[in-house]
Amino acid sequence: MKKILFAIVASAMVMVACNKEQFPFEQSISVTDLSKNVSSYVAENYPDAVIAEALVVKENQPVTIVILNTNEQLAFNEAGLYLGEGLNYRGGKGGGRGGNHGGGNNHGGGPGGHNGGGPGGHHGGGPGGHHGGGCHQGIDSTTLDSLLPGAQAYIDSNFAGYTVVGARRDTTCQNGAVINVMISNKSFTGPVKVTFDLAGNFLMSSVRYAYANAPQLVKDYITNNYAGYNVRNKAEQSTLANATIQYNVFVADTVNRYLVTIKDDGTLVCVK
Repeated sequence: MKKILFAIVASAMVMVACNKEQFPFEQSISVTDLSKNVSSYVAENYPDAVIAEALVVKENQPVTIVILNTNEQLAFNEAGLYLGEGLNYRGGKGGGRGGNHGGGNNHGGGPGGHNGGGPGGHHGGGPGGHHGGGCHQGIDSTTLDSLLPGAQAYIDSNFAGYTVVGARRDTTCQNGAVINVMISNKSFTGPVKVTFDLAGNFLMSSVRYAYANAPQLVKDYITNNYAGYNVRNKAEQSTLANATIQYNVFVADTVNRYLVTIKDDGTLVCVK
């Protein structure tokens, strides 16, 4: 077994310009200043992502916005309780680009929630590290097509109504180096991570998935092989190009963290 990597170095990221867009009434803050409630929520519900940036919206009641290295944005109140999609709280008067104040499309509930304790590093100091100062990395469809010719066409054909939120290099234990493209839609049934190899071939699509709802055979494997480990609230359900289903389960003890990939029949694929 290999320990999950806890730091994403700049060379492993998709190299694009940082998104520095801010709105009135916003103030950048250090990720290290986030409350334990915020960090714990991300760690339990977004295990494949890390916090790249944080800011406070000071209009009306202060709202903390965290931006993940997947380019997803999450909003929290002063007590560190999750409010919903971060863009709903940006842009002034409580109604940012993403929608209406308070209603909030749920980025973390349902089949969603890419938690902050997985690949990329819970305490990484570099770009994308959980306590690092790096900016989030985002690309538009034009940049995506130059990086992965045909990727945008694949997304348009297979995920109608979805738009690209961001993309980054990553690794999987079964495929090695890949590029993950995060996409979202306006109705917000949940974000989808579309994974391509470096030649632009589609490998899989993944959604965040409550571990409690995983097949019993998957949970049995974790129980039998990771006794004493904390299992994160959210897993990932992946549909591969050949239509088979796999689950990424995130487990941790006081020292080690692992991403365990298991087929829906309870067979181990690999561990990262």
